[in-house]
Amino acid sequence: MTDAELAILLVEDNPAHAKLIQRHLAEGRQKFMVRHITTIDELKPAIEEVNPRAILLDLSLPDSPKPSQTVELAVSAADGVPIIVLTSMSDLDFAVEAVDRGAQDYLVKSDLTPDLLVRAINYAVHRGRLLSELHRSNKELLHFAYVVAHELRSPLSRMMSATEWLKTKYQENLLPEVMTWIEENQQATRDIASLVSELLSFAKVSPESDVDELRLNELVDQVRSNLAEEILDSGAEIVCENDGQFIANAILIFNIINNLVSNAIKYCEDKAPQVAISMTECPNGWQITVKDNGIGIDPADFEQIFSLFARARTGGPRPGVGIGLAFCKQAVEKLGGKMWVESTIGEGSEFHFTIKRPEVEAA
Repeated sequence: MTDAELAILLVEDNPAHAKLIQRHLAEGRQKFMVRHITTIDELKPAIEEVNPRAILLDLSLPDSPKPSQTVELAVSAADGVPIIVLTSMSDLDFAVEAVDRGAQDYLVKSDLTPDLLVRAINYAVHRGRLLSELHRSNKELLHFAYVVAHELRSPLSRMMSATEWLKTKYQENLLPEVMTWIEENQQATRDIASLVSELLSFAKVSPESDVDELRLNELVDQVRSNLAEEILDSGAEIVCENDGQFIANAILIFNIINNLVSNAIKYCEDKAPQVAISMTECPNGWQITVKDNGIGIDPADFEQIFSLFARARTGGPRPGVGIGLAFCKQAVEKLGGKMWVESTIGEGSEFHFTIKRPEVEAA
């Protein structure tokens, strides 16, 4: 391969289709070095050998009978190399889904021309480079947030200890306004500590997470235990309306439900909070709903409450820093799902989120 040639890996088991694609790539002014393989099993060794800039992937291969399996295995083996799906008209619906599963683009074989093929490859390579740079930048930013948040813990602890010592030792000799200042200082320190803790949780959300078989009622029991003090103080009732089994990352799911239940307790006025957690199975996975009897949310805030540091305007100031729902939404998206809210002011809210069924289920 010369410096001017672009390495392409073609995964196609039909000899006639492979020959046509290679001819299209040879007709243009841009030079390509094409490595042709016919099975998914050959993909990873070929990637290590050729170091391709893009992969042209047929959906129907002899060792991968399901198109969804073909894409999942290819994306896993590609390790960031852009994938362009090659499809027949009968596969067109799934080709669109393949892009959602990680492919950069799809091309219908019957519509292929040399210009279209070359343009799709160049666009995929360019987008892949941008995505790689974005991923690296996001990783660096999250690492920075984690380091800063972690380093803030020690001085915050010292500040809290110092003011508590001052308050305990000299409280009989301090003026009321000084005691008020100390208490306000301690509350501000607790608020910053809460922000640090939530930033650490947000920075730890990882797309590469192990999955387990989970039961909803067991997760709800863990949430009750974790929020025992808040539940006791508020008189809250936390109910698991129906049990069910699903597959997901246990830590992420626990934190999502814990955040939603904590918010339900926090945003409830003049009555004991009532929170109901339920789940239903859907075609591609599961949907979990957390319903409360709280103050509700203005429909104008439905989108913004999932943004970092955003707060709903309903009900006035509340404790917290506005990271919880942003964390929940990001965690749900890492699980391949989506999150939304339905609410009426004064009548409570229903938070829904879906979890995508893993292709390879937990052992």
